[in-house]
Amino acid sequence: LIAKRMGLPIGRLILSSNENDVLPRFFETGTMQSKNVVSTLSPSMDIQISSNFERFLYELKQSDGSGVAAAQKELQSVGHYQISSGELAIARSIFGASRCDTNATLKEIQQTFEETGEVLCPHTATAAHAARQLSTSDSPTVVVATAHPAKFPDAIRKALGQNPLVPSRFLEIENLPEHFAVLPATFEIVRKQLIEH
Repeated sequence: LIAKRMGLPIGRLILSSNENDVLPRFFETGTMQSKNVVSTLSPSMDIQISSNFERFLYELKQSDGSGVAAAQKELQSVGHYQISSGELAIARSIFGASRCDTNATLKEIQQTFEETGEVLCPHTATAAHAARQLSTSDSPTVVVATAHPAKFPDAIRKALGQNPLVPSRFLEIENLPEHFAVLPATFEIVRKQLIEH
């Protein structure tokens, strides 16, 4: 969005989601509403509070920080907030949003592999699915891959009946020793650890 505002010739931006479809629901209704999180093949999308969305809400509300704070407070207290119809029209002119359930994710991994030989991670598959659903034929659509499929061997086996190829650099990382400290979940102890190490 920032690159688009700076002049990069980008048309409509497309968001993808899995069954935890908080953003597609928002772009359909204008209501940001938190629901229960469902575990899926694309765990980075298994959320109900989109951490970056508050920034876009700030733009929708024309830099009205108090309006954003009021909306976020309402989301925390009652579980939802509604934007105006004018704000929703602006949001829809910038973004499209699509949901992709587990079956559609597996189908997209299969279809992309059959068409191109490329193996998609489940997160990227939701984006490819959204591109198929929402892109227009008059301009190219770019799908941004988010992770290597080797991170999701169970999903790839379900979709393709085979394990994903694992890059040698992944294998090297897996065999390195882990270094960690288990700490009590208190601010001061974590702060002290960060400062000392």
